Amino acid sequence: MKSVTVLIVNYKAADLVLQNLPNLTAERQGVERLDIVLVENASPDDSFQALQKGVAELGWEDRVELIRSPVNGGFAAGNNLGLRAIYARAEQPDGVLLLNPDTDFFPGALRALCEAAEAYPEAGGLGGRALNEELKPRGCCYRYPSFANEISRVPGVFHLMPEHLRETEMLVDAREPGPCDWVSGSCFLIKRAALEDVPFFDEGYFLYYEETDFCRRMNDAGWKIYHVPAARFVHVGGQSTGIKAQRAKVGDLPLYWYDSWRRYHMKN
Repeated sequence: MKSVTVLIVNYKAADLVLQNLPNLTAERQGVERLDIVLVENASPDDSFQALQKGVAELGWEDRVELIRSPVNGGFAAGNNLGLRAIYARAEQPDGVLLLNPDTDFFPGALRALCEAAEAYPEAGGLGGRALNEELKPRGCCYRYPSFANEISRVPGVFHLMPEHLRETEMLVDAREPGPCDWVSGSCFLIKRAALEDVPFFDEGYFLYYEETDFCRRMNDAGWKIYHVPAARFVHVGGQSTGIKAQRAKVGDLPLYWYDSWRRYHMKN
């Protein structure tokens, strides 16, 4: 994979974007051409002005396309806005890397993703190994949601069910790339050829479950999803929403989480 466009959707996290851009651009050693599409998703603060100023101060106007969305339509809509800008170009990249603002690459992570993309032609999408702020593994590659693991959430039921039915994470201790059902959209490299079959996210999801649905549609189109352990990155999580997924309680979840949950299960 010789060329990659990084797509970042920002919402109230301009400081993190500007903090992590230098590490990202250092990853250009992994590809011949790397550029960035940065969608400012109608943050209610001065994020757009901060990003505009920060990109100019870094002297990166030639490698960063900054797009201002008129409305916050959610993560899916923000990514689709960036994807449309990419598709409008005369020259298309070999891959598009979705990256959250609160995601910071380890050296060599992009190279590992690109090498795996070349090594596994059946892989349409590839995700890296997520770590938390303490550099401990956090969830990033999963099985599809099922009736069994949804029922296992009922208090008192979890420990009564077989482990293979209740667990959703996959390849936690993997050393080599391998297939899984879906990967986190916080670091998700998608081949341009796969985007020909599944070009956009379902904007019926405001936030959550949109990458699960997207990966499922890629699977249905004949592409596999791969987890790449060597592509390590730190994902803080919850910086735009204020929700810390690993510590969230039922009462903490916003209504759009339940809307997305319902939409995914009704569709699939």
